[in-house]
Amino acid sequence: MKLKINLSLLCCIPIASLFLWIGHSSAEIYPDRPIKIVVPFPPGGNVDISARIISLSLTEELGQSVIVDNKPGAAGFLGASFVVKSKPDGYTLLIASNSAISIGPLLNANAPYDPLKDFTPISLLAQTPLVIEVNAGLPVKSVNELIALLKSQPGTLALGSPSSGSINHMAIELFQLATNTKFNVIHYKGNAPAVNDLVAGHVVVSFDQITSSLQQIKSGRIRALAVTSLTRASELPDIPTLDEMGFKSLEAVTFTAMLGPQGMNPDIVAKLNLALNKILRLPTTVDRFKEAGAQPTGSTAADFSKFLENEQRRWKKVILDANIKSDG
Repeated sequence: MKLKINLSLLCCIPIASLFLWIGHSSAEIYPDRPIKIVVPFPPGGNVDISARIISLSLTEELGQSVIVDNKPGAAGFLGASFVVKSKPDGYTLLIASNSAISIGPLLNANAPYDPLKDFTPISLLAQTPLVIEVNAGLPVKSVNELIALLKSQPGTLALGSPSSGSINHMAIELFQLATNTKFNVIHYKGNAPAVNDLVAGHVVVSFDQITSSLQQIKSGRIRALAVTSLTRASELPDIPTLDEMGFKSLEAVTFTAMLGPQGMNPDIVAKLNLALNKILRLPTTVDRFKEAGAQPTGSTAADFSKFLENEQRRWKKVILDANIKSDG
C-alpha cells in the first residue's frame, strides 16, 4: 500500500512538531556529504595529528569523506570562532585542545566565545601527560628532592616553560601553589628551544609533553621525575605519577576533543560520539595515538561536558590564586 501525504493535513501539524520530524529525518541520513574538521593550529602539531588520525578512521566508519581544514591564528581563537559561527548541522566540527577551549579563553578578556555556552560537546579524544624533568646534572632524583632544593633556594632554579598561558605553564603554577615553592620561570616560544636549553643546562627543570623530550630522557641527558596524569605513561612505565607519590589534585594533561557549534541535533551528536568511541578502541587508532605520545580516551558527550566544566573551574582558580594576568 502506497502512503499518500495529505498536504492540507500536513499544514495543520504544529510547527514545532514539523521541525522535530525534519530534525529526526536529517539525523537519520547524516552524513550525506563530506564533513569538515577545523583544526585551529598549523599542520604538524599535536592537535593536527589527532585530527588526521581521527579523520582517516571516521571516513571509513561514516562512509563519507572527513576533511581536515587548518585555520591557525590568534592562539586558536580564529579557527574555533569559525566553527562557533557555522551552521550546527554536523558538517563543520572542531578538534581543539586546552589552549583554545579551556585555558586560552580564561586568560584573554577579549576571547570571542564562551567554551561552555557556544559549543556542542561531542567527545574527548585523547590525553597526553606532562613529565616533570630535570637536567641530568641537577642532583635530584625525585619530586621530594626537587621540592627540598626549591625550598632551600626559593626562586632561583631556572625552569623552562614552552609558552606563557600553556597547559605547561598552568601545571607549573599549580605545582608551586600546592607545594609552596617558587621557580624562576623562563617562557620560551615552543617546546623545542625549551628542551634544548634544558639539555644544555641553561635551565634545569621543565614540565613538558613526553613527546618533546622522550629521546633525551632515554639518552640520559634529561632525568624524568614524575608524570602529571593519573596513570603512568606507556612511554615511561617506570616513572611514577604525582598522584601515586601522594601529590593529589595535581593532574594536568594536554587533551584533544571534538566539538561542534552550539545547537547541534542530539541525534547527530550521538551518532558522531558512537563512531568516535568505536574507532578510538581500534588497535590501529590506539597505535597511531601512542606513536604521537597520546593516550586515546573517548567519553560520552555528557562526560566531556563535565570534564570541560571542571577544567574551566580548576584553571580559573589557579589563574586567580597565582595572579596570572590576562591578555587583551
